[in-house]
Amino acid sequence: MTKFSSLVGMFFLRDNGDTYLTGEIVSEVNDGMYLLKPDNMNNLQALPPFEIMAVEDMAEKNDYDIPAMSLFETRDALKAWVDWVEAPTIDTTGAKVINLVKK
Repeated sequence: MTKFSSLVGMFFLRDNGDTYLTGEIVSEVNDGMYLLKPDNMNNLQALPPFEIMAVEDMAEKNDYDIPAMSLFETRDALKAWVDWVEAPTIDTTGAKVINLVKK
């Protein structure tokens, strides 16, 4: 497992309930506080503004015990994850992948 001394340069996916936000962590502005630059991978009508977020908020879990943000080392890894989650599935067991964005 890789050990990180900083989150700068990592890519994020934040679940916003009925949609999601992706982008890059571009700077540590204070100890444990990071500047997030959204990249609009999910084609929102308007690009969201930069945000400052604490590590504690990134790790906070929702009602389903899932962290607020998922982090990826590369944009390709993030894109592969989004593509996998959004891909339609054919499963004979009845399991179903739920899209991040309602279509």
